[in-house]
Amino acid sequence: MHYYERNIGDYYRKAGRLNILQHGVYNLLMDACYDRESFPTLEEAIEWVWAESEEEIDAVKFVLKKFFKLNEDGVYVQTHIEEELCRYREYCAKQSENGKKGGRPKKAPKSDESGKNGFKNESQENPNESELNPEKPKETQIKPKPSNHLTNEPSNQENNICPPNGEPMSAEKPKENFKNEIQEVFEFWKVTFNKNNRTVLDNPRKSKIQARLKEGYTVEDIKTAIVGCSKSQFHIEGNHTDLTLICRDATKLDHFLAMSNPAQVATQPQTEDEQPAPTQYKVIEGRW
Repeated sequence: MHYYERNIGDYYRKAGRLNILQHGVYNLLMDACYDRESFPTLEEAIEWVWAESEEEIDAVKFVLKKFFKLNEDGVYVQTHIEEELCRYREYCAKQSENGKKGGRPKKAPKSDESGKNGFKNESQENPNESELNPEKPKETQIKPKPSNHLTNEPSNQENNICPPNGEPMSAEKPKENFKNEIQEVFEFWKVTFNKNNRTVLDNPRKSKIQARLKEGYTVEDIKTAIVGCSKSQFHIEGNHTDLTLICRDATKLDHFLAMSNPAQVATQPQTEDEQPAPTQYKVIEGRW
């Protein structure tokens, strides 16, 4: 878990009395717990924050005593971090299952939906002459049925009837090339990672974006995954930010989507008297 939200006001309220060294130890320990998705023993905590001097080791012991609970296995656990990690793992597992099934399923159209102007969907049966005028139907009252695109049955109408929104519908279903969507994703990626004009939309990038769109992911989904990648220090420092990586497959895209949806973190309440937060922080509520 490479990202979590930090509530400044609540942190100051609970940990505002720490000295500079203790602040550093506490923040390093929280970062390590989220990054490793586990909790330390005393020896591991000292190693995780690289404490060497006696003063630094004392600061580690003090922070563990104030903000963590020692369990039967000798591990210092913070309940709220543990709860957030559990929720994060459940979310990742769910996203992984969706990826194995080919990504998010496309929404099935509702057969009973009506258009905005009140007309019925064209998939519904057209009324015949007896329904229009049961007693004496006329030729002008006979409403022609549209051609069947699936069976190529002949139609007594040159063009299809207009769909609910009033625009004419072509008889042939357009191919899904996602040209505009791919370009939109590419431009967003360039801006996010500050790419120059020499960066081009080559075939590998284009094919990866198109593959994810065909699986049912939206442009906004891919944009959100790009933002998730931009928040990962590991990927930024290693220059692992190319579109071919972000959109490599559904599982990889779901991974970056999860990184863009961080869980808000909190910690155990302090046993000592709490120090009131400055006025500019009092509007923020929560627990650290």
